[in-house]
Amino acid sequence: MCLLLLMSLLNASEDESTGYSPYAFTDENILHDNNSTLEEGYVDRYQEALSAKVHEWGVDIDGMLLQTYNFIGGDGNETEGADANLSVSDVNRSNLEQEHNLSKKLQSNAAVQSEKVDELFLSRRLLETRDRSYVRVSFIKQINSLDSDPSAFKVRARLGLGRSKKRLKLFIEDFNEDSAKNIGKTDAEESPTIGLEKKSNKIFGIRPRYSIGFKGIDPFVRARYNYETDLGRWHFEPVQTFIYSLDDEFSEKTEVYLDTPTSERTLLRFVVDRGTESRHGGMNYDGFVQFFWTLRKNRGLSLNLGFNGDTKYEQDIEGTDPVEYNNKNKVYNYLFLMRWRENIFRKWFFYEVGTGVNYHQVHDYRPNYNLYFGIDLFFGHV
Repeated sequence: MCLLLLMSLLNASEDESTGYSPYAFTDENILHDNNSTLEEGYVDRYQEALSAKVHEWGVDIDGMLLQTYNFIGGDGNETEGADANLSVSDVNRSNLEQEHNLSKKLQSNAAVQSEKVDELFLSRRLLETRDRSYVRVSFIKQINSLDSDPSAFKVRARLGLGRSKKRLKLFIEDFNEDSAKNIGKTDAEESPTIGLEKKSNKIFGIRPRYSIGFKGIDPFVRARYNYETDLGRWHFEPVQTFIYSLDDEFSEKTEVYLDTPTSERTLLRFVVDRGTESRHGGMNYDGFVQFFWTLRKNRGLSLNLGFNGDTKYEQDIEGTDPVEYNNKNKVYNYLFLMRWRENIFRKWFFYEVGTGVNYHQVHDYRPNYNLYFGIDLFFGHV
């Protein structure tokens, strides 16, 4: 009897040592399992991952072939059963219905597509209004053919405070290696910003956000108002911001975003903004056309074409000693930029590569070619 009991215990332990466990690769099991078990588990997992990837490639290839087939008119020429006898008017009606359904889908998808693009490329509009807390640490190295080659290290954060996290947030902006040197100083051109922001309820569709904080050691107050609506297939959002501080006195800025999805993975965006400052007599203005292509949820390509201008751009007059300046209304910079952004590890590690060219007045509008590489750590679920 004891012999039978001993044999049953040995068989049970053997089954447990060779059976699959979801914890097969913890440190404790690695110390106790033999090499054959580890190799078998690794091969099995590699095979499952490879099979899933092959299946994914097959689905993608199948979709590409189907799209190609539809593009060359296959659906209208080869059908089965009663569909083979459709008249030309029936086919045209079917095509019109498909186009109408696609148009309705893109129309309802305008705001959603805009949000997806902003989440991937971390636009300034998103970072200023994101309700969920985040911490962003980024490093960018840029190489220019005419200008210097700057490196930028930046930290930006928005953190909810306890029970008021849906209404009150602590924010940190403009923190980098240069601004960090100006902490505790006043009248510095570049200083980190820290403060509290309160989001209020909508009034007639307008969302107000109020902030109070310090830029360096100079206090400031800020009010931001935005309004969002859909105009057919276009998503329209104007934004107005007012800032008053002891350092920069008064400034205000108006931004207008107009987005439309051109497909389920592409978005066309027009951006126009203008602003004034009490220390500067003129008005600065910018305009951009942006095209976004999100190949997958975690990678995408953007194309940016735009200009910068000022109604009183300060330009030195040649041949004057001491140097004199002339203020005139002009577009002082034209630019083109192409960016590739991809999430390569976990949900928080991104890299960016980009190339472009700009034509600035300081270089007599000669082309300044630039190339940059960036690492972005975005912890968006804190």
